[in-house]
Amino acid sequence: MNASPAPLRGVPRSIFRSFFMGGFECSTHWSRHGYRHDLIVQTRHDVFALADYRRMRDLGLLTARDGFRWHADEPEPGRFDFTGARAMVRASLEAGVEVIWDLLPVGWPDPVDVFAPEFPERLEAFAREAARMLREEGVPAPMVAPVNEI
Repeated sequence: MNASPAPLRGVPRSIFRSFFMGGFECSTHWSRHGYRHDLIVQTRHDVFALADYRRMRDLGLLTARDGFRWHADEPEPGRFDFTGARAMVRASLEAGVEVIWDLLPVGWPDPVDVFAPEFPERLEAFAREAARMLREEGVPAPMVAPVNEI
C-alpha cells in the first residue's frame, strides 16, 4: 500500500502521512467516584499498541493521535520513567504510523495543581523530557499537542 497518493495539481501536500487519521483515547482523569480512569490501560492499548497501529496502517491510516500518561511517566515530581511510553513509540515506529502525541490529554499527576503558579514550569519539564525521549527513540519529526481538550 502506498504511503500517500500524489498531490493534486495546485493542492499542497499534507504535512501528515495520511489525510484521514486515527486516534486512541488517552485520558487519565479522576472520576467523581474517586478512582483514576487510565483509558490507555482500560482499552489495553498499552498491551496491543503494535497490533492497533498495524490495523490502522492496513486501513491506510498512517497518522494517529495518541498520548502520554503524565501520571505514569512522572511517578514522582522530577523523576521521569517513560517505559510505557517508549513501548508505544517503538510500536508506532515499527508499524510505520506517525503519531501526534498529546502531552496533557485530560489528567495529570496527583501532586500537580493546574491553577498553581508553578504549573507552567511543571508542564515544561514534562514536555522537555518527553521530547528528549522521542528523540532518543528516533522519531524523525516529533509532533505534539501540548494540551488537548482544555
